[in-house]
Formats: sequence, C-alpha cells, structure tokens
Amino acid sequence: MPLLIFILLPIIELTIFIKVGEVTGALFVISAIFISAMLGVSIVRHQGFSTLRRVNEKLQKGESSAEDVISGFLLALAGLLLVLPGFLTDSFGVLLLIPPVRLFLAKYLVKKGGGQHFQFYGFNQKSHTNHGDVFEGEYTQEQDDPERLNYSQESRSQSKEPKK
Repeated sequence: MPLLIFILLPIIELTIFIKVGEVTGALFVISAIFISAMLGVSIVRHQGFSTLRRVNEKLQKGESSAEDVISGFLLALAGLLLVLPGFLTDSFGVLLLIPPVRLFLAKYLVKKGGGQHFQFYGFNQKSHTNHGDVFEGEYTQEQDDPERLNYSQESRSQSKEPKK
C-alpha cells in the first residue's frame, strides 16, 4: 500500500498541476507552491510551539494526554504535507492545521489504539498490563573527602605488610 501511494501521489499531483496550469498559467502554479510551503512552515512553527507548551504544562501537573502528543505528530505531518509540492498534499496539510479536525483525528487514533500503553516521564495513561510500580525520588552524590581516602589507602597498605 505505501508503495502504491508513492507511485500514485506524484501522478495525481502532476495531473492537477497540468490542469490548474492550463486554466491559470504556470506562474500561478509555481507561486502557489512556494507560498503554501512558506505559510505552512510558519503556521506549523507557531502551532507546534503552543502544542509543545500545552503538553509540557500537562506533564508538569502530572497529567499526560495522548491526544496532545498525537496532535503534535499530526501537526508535524501537516507541515510535511504543506512543504511537499502539490495541491492535493496542501489540501490535506491545511485540513490537519484546523484544530478541531486535528483533535477529532487524534481522539479517533487514541480510541483505535485501544489498550496501548502510553508512558511519559513516569506517568501512565492507559495500560492493561502491569509494568511495575513507578517510584519518584531524589538522590545526591557526595564527593569523597581526599584526606579520608588517603588514610584508608595507608591503612590498607599497612595491613598488607607482614607483621614482624
């Protein structure tokens, strides 16, 4: 199936380029490709940072949202589709830029995922299997005192010497 997409998609895009070019001219087609790529990159950059910030805030609160993570992935996919030259890929990319469409698709993908296990920084969302307990804690590593190290090395070397 993916191989079929890689073969059919360029053929469909070229056909659309030719048909649109016959009606509007080649300059319009070329400028539309460049403008859609530039707009797509800037929109994705703006929405991508807001999605990343929202996911980070939820993780700080101890919540994890698979919808937000998948929404971020769909946003990256939208950027890729907008950067690729073509009216069909641009159409799908623009659809993925619309937040309600992206959220609907993200919820659908999470629902379709069923019993999948999502784990973000130790926070579990949905799991039907036991992966063990997660314990939070802190530790510190203390530096060894050089005088104490020298003393312990001296005492070891003295204990290894044969007693007279």
